[in-house]
Amino acid sequence: CLNVLTDLLTRFGSSSNSITMQHEPLLNVSLLQLGSPRPIVRKRAGTTISVLATVMSDSLLHRLVERLLDQIDLASGIGKSGKKRARIAHKSDGSKSLASSDLRSADTRSLIRTMCTVSGTVGHRLNQGHIDRIVPIFLRFCDPADADDEDYDSDEPMDTDDVMAGMGEEAAAAMQIELRESCFAGFESFVLRCPALIRPHLDQIVYSALAYMRFDPNYTYDEDDDDAEDDEEEEEEMEEEEEDEYSTEDDMSDEDDDNNWKVRRSAIRTLTAVVEATKHDPSKLWIDEFAWRQNSEKKTTVAGALVNRFKEREENCRVDIIECFTRLLSYTVSASSAGVLVLASCTSMDDDALAASGAVVVDLRSNVSSAIVKATEKQLSAKKGGERSKSSAIALLSTLCLAPGGIGSSEQITSVFRHVKTILNADDDANTRRHTAVNSKSLKLEALCLVRIMLSCKKHDASDIKSALLPILLSDICKCVQEDWYKVISEALRVLMEIPGLLVLGSATKAEKDEVATSLYDAIEPRLSEHDLDQEIKECALSASASLVSV
Repeated sequence: CLNVLTDLLTRFGSSSNSITMQHEPLLNVSLLQLGSPRPIVRKRAGTTISVLATVMSDSLLHRLVERLLDQIDLASGIGKSGKKRARIAHKSDGSKSLASSDLRSADTRSLIRTMCTVSGTVGHRLNQGHIDRIVPIFLRFCDPADADDEDYDSDEPMDTDDVMAGMGEEAAAAMQIELRESCFAGFESFVLRCPALIRPHLDQIVYSALAYMRFDPNYTYDEDDDDAEDDEEEEEEMEEEEEDEYSTEDDMSDEDDDNNWKVRRSAIRTLTAVVEATKHDPSKLWIDEFAWRQNSEKKTTVAGALVNRFKEREENCRVDIIECFTRLLSYTVSASSAGVLVLASCTSMDDDALAASGAVVVDLRSNVSSAIVKATEKQLSAKKGGERSKSSAIALLSTLCLAPGGIGSSEQITSVFRHVKTILNADDDANTRRHTAVNSKSLKLEALCLVRIMLSCKKHDASDIKSALLPILLSDICKCVQEDWYKVISEALRVLMEIPGLLVLGSATKAEKDEVATSLYDAIEPRLSEHDLDQEIKECALSASASLVSV
């Protein structure tokens, strides 16, 4: 019946007067179903209410939101800080009558999920009063202080409301995860659908999302070890030994793992929504600092926190983090082109003058670029790293090439080329095959695209690119021209097309030019001599030949 009602409202909810007159009774019936003991019924009731919200009047929508919030407000919250928020709110609002009886038995998750769905469909119709009431209620379930609570796994009762009463510990923990996930989904919806109304609460939402982005109580990352860089070589050796030891065994942690990664993923998606909402001026995400932990003097920006979390152990979350930062970096470059902010140039005097004039200056060169390259290289070199993580890391490096300074110094360029070489030679490297599955052709294609972008962009010193490319990658790129997949062949030819111009800009010697010309001719000529050649390969081969003979 709920499915039929949803379809009916979708088709005739606003066009038929007979249905319009029944909006209020239909809403009451749907709200009753939120208290159903069957999860599927509650979910479909929420869908019906969200569709009804798109066609109902503003006054009826206001009543719906108030009824949902009245019932959610009865929940006691999660964690010490969340329950404290709830107690304070209940004391300050003790005279308010309880919610309608038709919602009293409803599951808190269903109510929050319904509220999130409604905000996703008609968020632009919510008013400031709704948002001002929603955010504090949701923060009871995802208070930042609870994410850093060292006693999270203590024997304290885990029931958060009457719904959790009588549950086992595992069921209660699952309930907490789902509640927090639903709240962050609501924050994501509010940020995307009503960015102007949510702006007064944006700092609280960002702070909470940053806290739960690293919410992993069953695993220790040693985040606060400031001297980790001094012991980096020793740690890398230990990691290699561990990988060798367990390379032939399944990852047992996956079987016994908890579902806290769902909370982290929803928090990351909330940060992605914040990045999307501030894409025209993302300077605050690079400048404004938040406490990294409760009662800690260490502070970090949103950009710095994202880079720090590239070490996330769950690949789904790790990929979302890298993609979120890639999007932030891309929007920052676009904002710089539009004149909204200034990315630090190579001349410190220019930066000082701009800062004195009041322009917002974002400096990627000091330590951000090196941290980005170092973090992405760890993903590319990880023997147990997933293909999606490596693909996201390559996309981030491609975006970094558009920023002033590009990848960075000659050492960083050389290091990136070495990792690209590993990807291009993955099928031929027996040691690599022993640790990982064969890299897909799409990953090889993305690696070649990265090399082409590094060669064609004007952010790097041509002599540094030339000095790293010729001894490390040239022969491997030429081998890629003999691949079977036409997209890899075409991209390899496009990379070769950029090399002659690079030699001129990099002041190559005559011996270097002759050696490179021979290698390029040997790679391109077999493709030109073929008659039944793919059109894209043929065009790329002709362009590469023209580039070769032009210099």
